[in-house]
Amino acid sequence: MIENPAHYFYAKGGRVLRDIEDLFTYLKDISLEDFSFHVNGEKNDFANWVHDILKDKSFASALKKVNTKDAMLEVARNKFKAYMKMKSKRTKKNLISQIMEAYHG
Repeated sequence: MIENPAHYFYAKGGRVLRDIEDLFTYLKDISLEDFSFHVNGEKNDFANWVHDILKDKSFASALKKVNTKDAMLEVARNKFKAYMKMKSKRTKKNLISQIMEAYHG
């Protein structure tokens, strides 16, 4: 999660996105009008934010390849699932490390 407000994604309508989970949730709820404001023939604000701020070039590339809300939501859903799986593994690893440290400490 991004902690610096200067790097948040400020969506049309006032929503603030800080990470992949926020992006996925927003894409589920976004109106077609607001989606078209952020993604159109001239720009793809979501892909740019993911590339420039989240530093995830492969995710950004996948977002750039789609131009409909449903397609982008599917790309974000797949990324979110992978993100949650990685987060879960990291949490388990940290928990195991803490247990081992307590046991051996």
